[in-house]
Amino acid sequence: MLNNKKHLLLICHSFPPYAGIGGRRWAKFAKYLVRKGYVVHVVCAPNPDQPESLWTSDIQHPDIIRYPVADRYIHLKPQKSILGKIKNRLARYMMYLLTRGTIYDLGIFWKTPMLIQVKKLLNTYPISHIIATGAPFKPFYYLTALRSDFPEVKILLDYRDPWTNAINYGMSSLSRGRLQYELDIEKKAIQNADVIMSPTDPFIQIPEAIKSALPKTKIVELPHAYDQDDLPAIQAQAPQDNIIRIIYTGTLYEGLKPLLTAWADALLNLQQQDSQLYERIRIDFYTNETKTGLDFKEKHPEIISLNKTVPVKEMYQKISEASICLLFSLPHIRHYKTTKFFEYLTLSKPFLLLGDKGNVSQFLDDEKIGQSLDIQDLQNGLLNSTIYTILDPRHIQTKYDHSRFSFDYVTDQLITLLT
Repeated sequence: MLNNKKHLLLICHSFPPYAGIGGRRWAKFAKYLVRKGYVVHVVCAPNPDQPESLWTSDIQHPDIIRYPVADRYIHLKPQKSILGKIKNRLARYMMYLLTRGTIYDLGIFWKTPMLIQVKKLLNTYPISHIIATGAPFKPFYYLTALRSDFPEVKILLDYRDPWTNAINYGMSSLSRGRLQYELDIEKKAIQNADVIMSPTDPFIQIPEAIKSALPKTKIVELPHAYDQDDLPAIQAQAPQDNIIRIIYTGTLYEGLKPLLTAWADALLNLQQQDSQLYERIRIDFYTNETKTGLDFKEKHPEIISLNKTVPVKEMYQKISEASICLLFSLPHIRHYKTTKFFEYLTLSKPFLLLGDKGNVSQFLDDEKIGQSLDIQDLQNGLLNSTIYTILDPRHIQTKYDHSRFSFDYVTDQLITLLT
């Protein structure tokens, strides 16, 4: 017998226990939606042969109901043997023959099993809204097939990343014909949707040729957020010694090498010009991509440590002990406030953003919560003065009201879209 709770259908390929950052956003939203009276049905992929998500505990509730559906994708692992490499190449070629767009969208073979499960749920429960989040993006397009049978159901698409505007997911290397196919189905998916959501300005995510025809009322910014439940029973701590601890947690993005090289050179210059400041600095990375930072560490082994990712609450403890929180910015993410941005924000630590300037660096300036340096600034020797500025409370806010970035608050914004 159905209860009086509202039922919502979520399509999230990488929902926990599937590992990776792709499941965090909607694991958290699902948890808070349940607290606010929803039953959340989740069509997702089974966890492949990899560790469990860091956010599996967030979905342990009887009103968050998972429906794992095999995605049929050929998940390839790096191979060292010649035979293994040949098998990977043949598998990629097979996917290439069987698809019209990118082969790196994990939803390319998910259409039939996903839609069978979705239709079964729509016919069983009083579901009025479907939320699909991407990447992968093919499910956005597959939902166009539901319109004739379920015209009353509202469809909301959540762009965690750009689709055809992306430099990853194989988009930047597609042939003209394959890229045009992706553009065509993205346009159909967007035209079919009732709402387009994104954790950053949605107009940045959508290609010019598509967004020019969209009404602004259809596009909503729904930011990433922090989870109050993750915060340990600690307050932001001022370092008890003279050490300046700079912390970075999370992914080391593709394309960071030029920026890391410029930073390493700037630190060498700092060592020569202001050795006392240099000797106070410790830079701690917590990431699963430690190989990316090896060259950087080798240039300054005495002040840099590379560590594996730690559980969320332990990470907050590390952040609370830091002096400065580090962000990296590349051209394709310079307008994006990532999940780590909000995790840093909760403990009122100042930011140091390295890389391309955009909406995020502007936000740091406007709110007086951090400083930004691009490669040119690093080459011009501005690192030492910037660090002194960040540590000076006359220039940086140490008490910042971040409540509007909590999942509790942002989930209320989401619910306004579900009425």
